[in-house]
Order: sequence, then C-alpha cells, then structure tokens
Amino acid sequence: MTRSPSPHPRRGQRVGFALVITVMLMVLLVVLAVGLLTLSAVSLRVTGAATARAQAQANARLAIALAIAQLQKQTGPDQRITAPADFLAPADPAALANPGWRGVWKSNDPTSATATSFQPARADFFREWLVTATETPLALEAAGTALPGESALIRRAAGLPDVRVPLLAMPNHGWLGWWTDDESLKARADFPVAQSPTTGELLAARHAASRVEVTVTSRGDHAVLSVADDGPGIPPADRLRVFDRFVRLDSARSRGGGGTGLGLSIAAEIVAAHGGNIAVCDRLGGGNVVTVQLPLTNSADSSR
Repeated sequence: MTRSPSPHPRRGQRVGFALVITVMLMVLLVVLAVGLLTLSAVSLRVTGAATARAQAQANARLAIALAIAQLQKQTGPDQRITAPADFLAPADPAALANPGWRGVWKSNDPTSATATSFQPARADFFREWLVTATETPLALEAAGTALPGESALIRRAAGLPDVRVPLLAMPNHGWLGWWTDDESLKARADFPVAQSPTTGELLAARHAASRVEVTVTSRGDHAVLSVADDGPGIPPADRLRVFDRFVRLDSARSRGGGGTGLGLSIAAEIVAAHGGNIAVCDRLGGGNVVTVQLPLTNSADSSR
C-alpha cells in the first residue's frame, strides 16, 4: 500500500526554517550595527578634527599675543639691545643647540657700578630669550644646551638654522609656543617698487590712491605726528574698532595681501604707554589722517 505525503511540514522542518530566518535577521542586524558604528566614527573624526583645528588656531592667536607682549616688555625701552645666540660661540655657532634664538640685553650705563664688569657674553646685562616664556625664564646658557621637556622644531629657509622652542602646556587644550626673529633693524618701512611719473618718488600705495603725507609739528606742550593718505579711508563706525587686536577691514586691505591686524593695536599701546593718544579722522579731499600726540615733557607714564 502506498502512503501519500502529508500536506503539513514535519516539526523538524519547521524548526530548521525558523532557525535560518533567525540567523539571517541576526546577520542583518549586525550589518546595520556595524554601518551605524562606522558612520558614528566618521562623524566623530570629522567633529574632532574641526575642534582640534579651531583649538590650534586659538592657541596660535594666543601665542602671537604673548610673543608681542614679551617683545614690548623686553625691548620697549630704548636702552635695550637684541642679538642672535650664535655670537656666544662665534668660532663654531653649530656647536650651540639653539643658535637661531634672539636675546635681549640692557645697554651699558657708564654711570652704573657694573659699567666695567663685562662678564662673559654680558651675562650681567642679559634679560631674556625671545622664545616661549615659561614660569622660569630661560637662562643665558640655555641657548647652548638641549631643551628639557616638550619642544617643537621650526623649519626655516634653506641656509638658516632650524629653531627649537619650548612648548607651554594649555590644560586640556594642547600646546603653544613662539619664537621672535630679529633683523637687527630699529625700524623698517617696505615700499612697493613704483614711482610717481612726475616726481620719481616711491609711492606707499598699499592703502593710498596716489600719496602718503607724513608731518611732524608741535602743538602746545605736545608733539604731533600725522600720517595722511588719499585712499578709500576707514568708515567712521570702524575708527575705534581698528585699534583692537586682529581687526582687519576688507575695505582697507585685501585678505590675501594684508597684515595680521595688529599694527594699529601695537601703535595705540605704545602711544598710551608714553602718555599720548592716537586717533583717526577724515582728510580734506578724501582719505584719512592718523594723528599721534605725545607730551614733550617727561611724565610718569612715559618712563614705561
């Protein structure tokens, strides 16, 4: 006798089918979980990179401000001298660990008791190296030895020694460091290579249409320095703001060829330290006039 097949699957068949479906669902869930974790990791990396870049930029701005403050403090008085570290070993500058550093010394005062002391490298007149300032200022001998702790190497142009500077730890915000170079010049003015077709004079045409006028006069008990140009000028609404740090006006300078936005801020601080004032006003015929007034007599503030 022949037995016809049952229309219902056996129990073992039902269990096997359910197992296959369960395994497939688990694999699908694992794939989805891995995909979500990958997307999350990519998102975290992008966010982390943006945060790190923003923090690095903030640290760079702070380093610039601290470097300028150090430069003003150490070299502000006229009786200061800057010199490269390689003069400590003129016969073999490469023997120094940090020949590219620049240092600050007080000038010799012939009326002082130390006028004839002349310690080696004028160590008695040494002030500070113009590099990252830590809690303990670097001694004169630090230029000849390797730096302890964290440091960074600044690559320079071919033929110039690289510069290693100490790093200052920012709690939970990375590191910062700086180094100030020295061209051994009291002041420098860069003019474009362009001449007036009528007078042959060089034109400081970066912010001027055709000319820049510099005048020095006296007004009562003040000396007055005025710098006028016939350029586009600074809008009245921005004439106080331009003395803040890192302010750059698009109307006054291009982003590609402009400076750091520190020039007028530094000028204002120097003028204020000497008891004077600085202001921007309109120039007759267009443009602006920047006027600096300084007292002709000594004051308590002018000795800073």
